[in-house]
Amino acid sequence: MEQIKLPEGLKKIKSHTFSGCENLKEIIIPINVEEIGDRAFAACDELKKVVFQSDRVFFKGNFSGCSKLDFDTISKNITKYNMEGTTLTGYSPDDGEHIVTLPEGITEIGDYAFSSARYLSKIILPSSLRRIGDMAFNLCFGLEEVVFSEGLEEIADKAFLECYHLNKISLPFSLKRIGAYAFNLCAGLKEITIPEQVKEIPEYCFAGCENLCHVRLPENVERIGKNSFAGCTKLIKVDNIESVKEIDDSAFENCNMLVKKID
Repeated sequence: MEQIKLPEGLKKIKSHTFSGCENLKEIIIPINVEEIGDRAFAACDELKKVVFQSDRVFFKGNFSGCSKLDFDTISKNITKYNMEGTTLTGYSPDDGEHIVTLPEGITEIGDYAFSSARYLSKIILPSSLRRIGDMAFNLCFGLEEVVFSEGLEEIADKAFLECYHLNKISLPFSLKRIGAYAFNLCAGLKEITIPEQVKEIPEYCFAGCENLCHVRLPENVERIGKNSFAGCTKLIKVDNIESVKEIDDSAFENCNMLVKKID
């Protein structure tokens, strides 16, 4: 079907409603539509024309992967920021935008907000930011550098999972919690310093960081979780490991180059 006529009284198009409709070429958004859900028209490869009958603004990311759609023609009806209060729930960079500086006032980056933003290479985070949500930057294959600001308190589970090229990070002193799998498979990381307020390195947190060679733990870390550093085959030094109270199963599995033997 090349064109779908939506009912005039429609108020909401729900998430993924037309996602992957390969033959859809044109869609008219009726005047009464107030909300378009997450990725509602994502990956509609043949979509070339979108007509908005109102002046409402919707999130550009709901049309992600529409390679034939000329976004300039609908620019007044779309925005690359998707906000809920002070939480950034989605961001869709402009074509060629590899470096992103988030504005002050954002307190949280929501779950999946930048997930699969493949061409993002660097992001600069605001000092107002307190939390990075689950899988916020998952599968950002091109991400190389994250500039953190003081004030950040939590990096949630899988936040940077599979960011293979991430190699420049300096975690802020204000950080209190790092989630499970947070930096799993970040193969570009070579060294990491854990801030003093972090008491636990959770399961699989840095597993698969195959180029990680030096970890600086604070003296007050209480626990290193299961498989936290498993597969870090170039790891040769872990500062303050002798101060840790609990090391779980396979925490350093296959870390054959680790100089200090861990019982």
